[in-house]
Amino acid sequence: MKIQEQIKEEMKSSMKARNTEKTSLMRVVLGEFSREGKELTDIQALKVIKKMRDNAIELKNEFEEDELNKYLPKMIEPKELRKMIEYIIELKELKGMQSMGIIMSELSKSKESYLIDKKSASEIVKELLV
Repeated sequence: MKIQEQIKEEMKSSMKARNTEKTSLMRVVLGEFSREGKELTDIQALKVIKKMRDNAIELKNEFEEDELNKYLPKMIEPKELRKMIEYIIELKELKGMQSMGIIMSELSKSKESYLIDKKSASEIVKELLV
């Protein structure tokens, strides 16, 4: 079942259970999906959910964070992320902080970009380029 369909089913079940907080969140998620397009791929849906989860973290909304985390796959571990960044630096022969944008751009182009914590990546890049 696609993520978009899972969210719809989750909303229906939360409505039946009269869980207004969860129903409201699922409606917002579906609304964000519709902004992106009618039928989203799972990767597109995951990007929307990740963005919403990051926003919930920033706003310290634990309920939303926990609910949205249920749909997100496990993020790339810091050790693996470090290896990816080291590979980019070595491949492109990058040096100095001015190369940070190039590295972050390359990470964004990867097919696993939705699994990368950009904040952690930024910290690792800074550490490696100093």
